[in-house]
Amino acid sequence: MDMWSCFIESGKNKRKAALLYSQRFGLERQVPSSSIFIRLEKNLKATGSFNKNKNRKCTKTTEEYSQIVLKNLEENPNTSLRIVSSK
Repeated sequence: MDMWSCFIESGKNKRKAALLYSQRFGLERQVPSSSIFIRLEKNLKATGSFNKNKNRKCTKTTEEYSQIVLKNLEENPNTSLRIVSSK
């Protein structure tokens, strides 16, 4: 939120935003490049969030699922765990 505040206060000027951020937080935080401020706005417009949606699958870890994975590994010991667990 601090980066977004600096970006808005600077009139959405990425270089001014980077300078303002540096003045406020430069001693205690790493200062982002000016292009990060544009990416921040782009992500917010596209997804409604400051972070990109990584589209990662939700994982499930249950006793039953663990047994299925172990059984598959026993049957196919040369198969990757990633491949077995994605089935």
